[in-house]
Amino acid sequence: MTIQYHIYSNHGTGGAVDLTTPLVTTADLSCVIGPLNTSTDNTFLVRAFQVETGLEEANTVASVRVAIGPDGLENSGLPNAPHALNLSSVPGGGCLISWAYAPALGQRLPDGFRIFLKVEVVDYTVPVATVPYISGQLGYSCLVPGPLSPATYSVAVRSFNSAGIETNTAVQTGNIGRSIVPYVMDQIQTVAV
Repeated sequence: MTIQYHIYSNHGTGGAVDLTTPLVTTADLSCVIGPLNTSTDNTFLVRAFQVETGLEEANTVASVRVAIGPDGLENSGLPNAPHALNLSSVPGGGCLISWAYAPALGQRLPDGFRIFLKVEVVDYTVPVATVPYISGQLGYSCLVPGPLSPATYSVAVRSFNSAGIETNTAVQTGNIGRSIVPYVMDQIQTVAV
């Protein structure tokens, strides 16, 4: 009986491993794959199979994740990105930013979330707020009080931990802020003459 190994990959997409076609077939107990592209989240899964019969085990445990940042450096210790980002205006000319976070298998948990809010295009240099991660909590929000200047704002939320900050580029936009004119118009009542 001859045992070899299939190595499967998610092709750097950060999603589930594609089990339809092996990336590599080898009889060795180690394998070199690469180079890996920048800005990829790679998961590799190894399964033993019997050459004579083609029967393959069904394990999903023998896996490794290697994330490569936009700078080409390995950053597998980063948490996964938040999702379901939403931006809405609130009375007083401020805004409410909300998002969801579900831990991903094989990724470290965040320490918190950094919120970036800017007119038109998001600037990732200085966050407007930081919200702590709470174990087991799925939904998060952050209130940015007004009055903000009336404009179309863009918001982004990135999770972070001691390894650094993840670099997702999901952005939500919305018209935020309240000008004085609509406020005054709200206070004028129509009087019948």
